[in-house]
Amino acid sequence: MDSVLFRATLATSLVALATTATADEFDYEIRVGYAATDTTQELGLFNTIPPSGGVLVIDSDSDTLAVSGSWFYDGLSDANGPRTRAQFLDRASALTASLSFGEGDSTSVEVRPGDPLFQPQLVSTADFSNDEFGVAVRHVWRDPGFFVHGSINRLEIETQGTSLFAAPIPASTSSFDTASTTYSFGVGYYFAKNTAASLTYTRSDADVDFGAAIDADTWTLGVTHVAALSTDWH
Repeated sequence: MDSVLFRATLATSLVALATTATADEFDYEIRVGYAATDTTQELGLFNTIPPSGGVLVIDSDSDTLAVSGSWFYDGLSDANGPRTRAQFLDRASALTASLSFGEGDSTSVEVRPGDPLFQPQLVSTADFSNDEFGVAVRHVWRDPGFFVHGSINRLEIETQGTSLFAAPIPASTSSFDTASTTYSFGVGYYFAKNTAASLTYTRSDADVDFGAAIDADTWTLGVTHVAALSTDWH
């Protein structure tokens, strides 16, 4: 499978108060991102009767726009480490919301490299779109070092496809929707200045138009440790 990914991302932050020449404090952060994806897949056709020796080439293109923002309602300082890890090192609490929109299309073409007389044939086409929305919160009691976090995420995908057959069989058009909801809840503790452990439970429910359903439960135990290679992180 060959794939080409182009991604352009813009991130901005509001500086609420510059306390010193080397440390800043922040109230919120806004992130805007755009991704364009071009993917090519080649799948061998082994289940045809008789075996055709063909290859199914699937080309797909998609565009995604994403916006997210975090509000550090107890403040955020980068005095304790680099800004990329400031939320963890400063034990900052935050409320985060995210939203993304995507759309794309794909085509499937059968080719037979070993048959010079075979003309490539279009097998199917599809158009799809997806909308995703999420909210997350992380609250930290700075002095004792305990924290809780939770999130909920909703993803909806709409797909419309057309399958092409050899004459005289007419083309077939179908559409289906997929929706999934994922939520999580966790607790954690900073047992050292730059080290924390957390236990998280995640539940995911997915439904498809034709009656399929997928449910998953996950428990995750994680440990995060940040060490400075230099004291000059600003």
